[in-house]
Amino acid sequence: AQDRAHRIGQTKAVRILRFITGKSVEEAMYARARYKLDIDDKVIQAGRFDNKST
Repeated sequence: AQDRAHRIGQTKAVRILRFITGKSVEEAMYARARYKLDIDDKVIQAGRFDNKST
């Protein structure tokens, strides 16, 4: 549904609401995404990423 809201030529702002219920798969996915964004803020955005792979 999110992709359908952003059409070519769209000029008005689009608001997307996500409803997450407690103790659900969506809540677990949201928590994991927030955790990964927190790691990104601490490591990559802080400049401690050396671009090497193992």
